[in-house]
Amino acid sequence: MAGLKRVMNRQEEKVGRELQSLAVEHGYNVHIKMRIADALEIDGSGIDDSLFGYALKSHFDFLVCGADYIPLFAIEFDGPTHLEPKQRALDAKKDALCIRFNLPLLRINTNHLLKKYNKASLLKWIISAWELKKAFDSAQALGQIPADEDFDPIMLWHPGRTLEEVHPHWVALRPRLHIERLHKEGRLPTGRSCSITFTDERGNYRGIEWIDVAPCQVVCVESGMREQNFPLYLGDLFREVLATLLYDRLLDFLEMGIGAVAPEVVSSRLERMKERYRFRGSSTSSTSVNFSLSLDQLRWF
Repeated sequence: MAGLKRVMNRQEEKVGRELQSLAVEHGYNVHIKMRIADALEIDGSGIDDSLFGYALKSHFDFLVCGADYIPLFAIEFDGPTHLEPKQRALDAKKDALCIRFNLPLLRINTNHLLKKYNKASLLKWIISAWELKKAFDSAQALGQIPADEDFDPIMLWHPGRTLEEVHPHWVALRPRLHIERLHKEGRLPTGRSCSITFTDERGNYRGIEWIDVAPCQVVCVESGMREQNFPLYLGDLFREVLATLLYDRLLDFLEMGIGAVAPEVVSSRLERMKERYRFRGSSTSSTSVNFSLSLDQLRWF
């Protein structure tokens, strides 16, 4: 209709649909294009004029509230324009406001929506794991769970008959089991992949995962994940994503014979990553890739 504008673009619409399904599951109230000043108590807060003015003029793409309409967290869909310097400066103001007022903020892109990991998007995984963590923390506070037990959504068991139902947050379970089976069938020289993960100066995750597929041939994948202003450790999720991406590339190699590189390629890339980033963790197996980790780097684990 003339004079009317669409309030969400196509990608934001996908986020909205995902959030609506989660709202039904968890009892959320989801609001779109909510002005920041209507969600945060900025009056008399002492924030500087720049942040105050920004809060009056800007909005959250999505604001998720509880049944009492108190904000729980916000979500921003970061499209290509968010890489531009001007937009990054504005994003930094929004991040600063959320940190100042203790409002968790998820910044997502199409990668969080389109690909399914164990039948769930990354957005759904993060929010579902966060809900589990809140229940876990409450049970721990009541003494129902030992105080020294860490929260790990991947290893939690759920009622169900399928692997996806029993381990809904173990997104790389089926890929890992399939790799083991391929090894037992003699189609792979090893049944486990290797991975090393790092963090950059902003706390974002970086990592590389590989597996030997033939003499002097390795299939590898490299990826990254943004650190989020969200009360949930995402390092384990990142490693699961790496394993899933490697599995997809491994299938291409097994079906079409493409995508393998020499072990030296992976070794070289690892050396560059070690120089730029801080070591976070590793999982190793039998491999032709030469790599080493110094004691200084191990201290970052």
